[in-house]
Amino acid sequence: MFTESDMGKNLIFEDIKAKIGSVVTNLTRFLEGDNEDKTLLNEDKTLRKTISKMCPSLRCHLCFYYERIYRTYYRETVLPSLKNTHGKELLEKLYQRMINHKIMVSSLSEIFEDLNKFLADGSYMRSKKMSRSLPLQVLRDRRNRGTVIQNFEDLAMFSFREYLLLEINPESRVAVVNMIMEEREGVAIDSDLLKKVLDIYMQSGIGTVQVYEEHFEDFFLQQTASYYSHKASSWIQEYSCPEYMMKCEESLEKEKERVTRYLHSSTEPKLVEIMQNQLLFLGAKQFLDKGQSGCGALLRDDKKDDLSRMYRLYHAIPQVLEPVADVFRLHIATEGSVLIKEAEDSATSGIVEEQVLVRKIIDLHDKYMAYVTDCFQNHTLFHKSLKEAFEIFCNKKVAGKPSAELLATFLYNLFKKAANDKSNDDSALESTIYNVNDMELTKDIQRLYMGVAKPEVDFTATVLTLSSWPSYKTSPEPNLPVEMVKCTKAFDPFYKSITKSRKLNWAYSLGKCHVTGRFDAGSIELVVSTYQAAVLCVFNNAERLTFNEIIEQVKLDHEDLARVLHSLSCADYKILKKEPASKTISKTDSFEFNSKFTNKKQRIKVPLPTLDEPLIDKVVDEVVKDRPSAIEACLVKIMKEKKVLQFRQLIAECVERLSHLFKPEIKQIKKRIEKLMEKDYLIRDIDDANSFKYVA
Repeated sequence: MFTESDMGKNLIFEDIKAKIGSVVTNLTRFLEGDNEDKTLLNEDKTLRKTISKMCPSLRCHLCFYYERIYRTYYRETVLPSLKNTHGKELLEKLYQRMINHKIMVSSLSEIFEDLNKFLADGSYMRSKKMSRSLPLQVLRDRRNRGTVIQNFEDLAMFSFREYLLLEINPESRVAVVNMIMEEREGVAIDSDLLKKVLDIYMQSGIGTVQVYEEHFEDFFLQQTASYYSHKASSWIQEYSCPEYMMKCEESLEKEKERVTRYLHSSTEPKLVEIMQNQLLFLGAKQFLDKGQSGCGALLRDDKKDDLSRMYRLYHAIPQVLEPVADVFRLHIATEGSVLIKEAEDSATSGIVEEQVLVRKIIDLHDKYMAYVTDCFQNHTLFHKSLKEAFEIFCNKKVAGKPSAELLATFLYNLFKKAANDKSNDDSALESTIYNVNDMELTKDIQRLYMGVAKPEVDFTATVLTLSSWPSYKTSPEPNLPVEMVKCTKAFDPFYKSITKSRKLNWAYSLGKCHVTGRFDAGSIELVVSTYQAAVLCVFNNAERLTFNEIIEQVKLDHEDLARVLHSLSCADYKILKKEPASKTISKTDSFEFNSKFTNKKQRIKVPLPTLDEPLIDKVVDEVVKDRPSAIEACLVKIMKEKKVLQFRQLIAECVERLSHLFKPEIKQIKKRIEKLMEKDYLIRDIDDANSFKYVA
C-alpha cells in the first residue's frame, strides 16, 4: 500500500529521472562522437534545486540511479565498442574511456553535488534498499576490498572499475605485459601509454593499490618469472660467468628503470626478488662452478671488477653468498698451502727461511684483505673466510717447526732491527756536527791524493776517527786482489806524509767496490762489498773452486765467507753456480762462475744477508717466559689507578688490558697477585677478604 505522499514523491522522482535521462543521453551521444554540440549538455538550474530538495527523502534512490547511469553506459555502450579489440589498440581505447569517464563525472557533478553529504556519512553502503538492489557479487566485492566511497566521484570510479575495467582486464593486462616483453627484447614501445593505463588501475583502487596488485601485478610477476627462467637457462649455456653476471646486472637495472617509468613503486621489491630468484639463486651453483670462468677462476685471475659485480648481485642472497665465501676460503687456503709446501721443500737440515716465508704469508694476507674491503665491501662473511683460510695452513708445521715459532722468530728480528734503528737515530744527532767536520776533511784528503798519486783504478778512501765509524765486525786482514793492494799501499805513505799523529787502519768489511762482470749476454756493473769483490776476483784464475780452496786464497773466516758465497750463489743474483744447489753453504760445496747470468739492468747491487744473532729453537718458550713480568706490571698499574679493587674485578681488568698482546690464564694472574703480595705491593682489605689494596 502506498500513501498519497509516497505516490507524489514517486511521480516527482520519475520526472527527475526523465530530465536526468535527457542529459545523460546527450552526454553519451557527445562522448561517442554522435553529437559535437556541447550546449546540449546544459540543463536548467531548476533540476539541481529539485534534486537538492528530494535528497533527504529519495537520496538512496538517487545514489542507486547515479550508479546505474554508469553501469548502463559501460555495459550497453562502451563494452560492445571494445569487442574484438586487442593489444595496443585496446589500451589506447581504454585510456580514452578514462578521459570520457572524467568528462561524464564533471558534467554530472552540478546535478548530483548534494549527494556528497549523503555519501560521506556511509549510509549509502549500509542502506538495506541499496543492498537489495545491487547484485550480490558487487556487495561481496565491496566488503572484500574494503572500498570506502565518500563522494560521487568515488561512486563513479567504482562503477568504471566494476563494469568496464574488470570486464576487459583479461585482455588489457595481457596487452600491457606483451608490450613490456617486447621492450625487454629491445623493441621500442609507447611507455607513456603504459604509464597512463597502469595509472587507471591505481585510480580504480580508490585510494588503495589492491586493484593494481590483484588484477595486474600478480599476473605481470608470474609472466616475468617465466620469462627470466627461460633467459637464465639460455644465458648460462651461452655466456661465461662474468658475461652472465653483466647480463643479470643489466637486466636488473632495466627493470628498476621500468618501475620508474610506468610501474608502481611498490612493484620494485617484488620484481627484484623474482629476478634474483630466477637469474641468481636457482642457477647459482651451475654458473659459479663454471669451468674456466667461475668464482674460483675469477679469484685465480685477479678479476676484481667481476668479483665486485658478483658481490653486488649476491649480497642480498645469503644462500648464494655463503658458497661464494666458501670458494674464497678454499682458494686462499690452497695458495697458503702452496707457500708452506715451497718452504718445506726449500728447507735443508731443518733450517727454514722464516723471514721469506712469513713475508710471503703477510703479502698473501694483504692481497686478500684488499679483496675483502674492495670487492666484498667488508662483509663479515668474507672476513671470517679469510681468517679461517689462514688458520688452515698457518697451523701446519714447516720442517718440524710450528708456525707460531716461525712468526715469533720473524717478529724478534723485526723488533731487534727497529730497536737498532731507534738507537742509531738517538745517537745520530749527537755526533752529526763532529762527523760532518771529519767528512769534510776526508774529502779534502781525497782531492789532494787524486791530484798527486793518479792511481790506475778509481779509488776513494774514507778516513774518519774511530769514534765516528759505525760499529762493525773486526776480522783478520784478507788477501785482496792486486789492484786493491796497490791502492792501499799507495795511500798509506801519502796519508802519513800529511798527518803525523794518526794511525791508519783499514776497515775492509765496510768497503764497497764496483766490479765489471763479463757474461755471455754482455757486461754488467756489480756493486759489491770488498769481501764479495775479493771472492769474485779469485774466479779470474780458476773455473771451479771448493769452499776450502776459496778460504785458502781469500783468507776470510768461515762465517764471513759463508755470507759472501750465499749472497753470490743462493740469493736473487746467482753470479756463482753452486753444487749441490741448496739454500745453505757447506764446507763441501764447490763453486764456479755463472757465465749465463743475465739481468735487465746494466748495474745491480748485490746485498749481503743480514747477520742474525743465534736464536734458541723454542722461541715460543722465551716469549711465554716474559709474560709473568707483563702480568705483574699490568696488575700494579691497575691497582695504582683503582687503589682498592675486588678480586674478580682485578682479574677481569687485567685480562681486558692484556688481551691485545696475549690472553693471560686466570691461574697465571692469581700467581702474580700472590707474588705482588709477597713483595708488599698488595694487601688484602681487612673489611673485605675478596678485595685488595695497593700499598704505595
